[in-house]
Amino acid sequence: MFFGSAALMSHRLLVCISLMMSLLIGNSLNAQQESSTQRAEELFAIRVLPTLKQKCFQCHGEGSDLKGDYDVTSRAGLLKGGESGESSLVPGNPADSVLVQAVKWEGYEMPPKENDRLTAEQIQWIEQWVELGAPWPDDKTLVVWTGEFGRTPDNNRRGGVYSLGRGHNVDAMTMLFAGGGVKKGTIVGGTDEIGAEAVENVHPIRDVHVTLLHLLGLDDNKLTYFHGGRYKQLSQFGGEVIQEMIG
Repeated sequence: MFFGSAALMSHRLLVCISLMMSLLIGNSLNAQQESSTQRAEELFAIRVLPTLKQKCFQCHGEGSDLKGDYDVTSRAGLLKGGESGESSLVPGNPADSVLVQAVKWEGYEMPPKENDRLTAEQIQWIEQWVELGAPWPDDKTLVVWTGEFGRTPDNNRRGGVYSLGRGHNVDAMTMLFAGGGVKKGTIVGGTDEIGAEAVENVHPIRDVHVTLLHLLGLDDNKLTYFHGGRYKQLSQFGGEVIQEMIG
């Protein structure tokens, strides 16, 4: 009887461990997939889309005659392809994607002028984007590329100790935004000539937080809760929307 109970307990323990392992593996795979999608969307917003606008939209974009009936201004247009009816985009497979072949001048030539061809780095961005599934976030998706602080423009002394490497810089940093109602093709603010300090259209970080919430349809002043004897909000004590960022 004791042996039977022990065997049953062991069986249940094994079942529990198996379930926990399955959940852990599933969560890990989901996290990896989300991370891959995020990298692909950032790559598209920061590298791929600006390259397509610079090199391809003139002949295959809005307001053009759409040479070869080929529209590269949307994912749907790339999947549809040109007048041949062949899809120019095979997500996950850059080797079979006509878009990649075209920018590499392998059977197709885009852009058509020799002195206007994409650089090796630009081609690599497009190949990586296609390899990662070629996501094309719509205007409702807000993409933010940033760090937690800026970097000083040179090596410096901190606390009287000389340390190789650029230090943390709380006076200037770079952020990139795309989609989600952000005004396109706009540069907001600027630094001094060496990038050490913001000198144009200067905003504290809380204004960025308030602006992000605004772009997501939320009012920072209404997101308050009572804690520790006072009302608190995500921006700590309020801020202002950076209107130059709003499309």
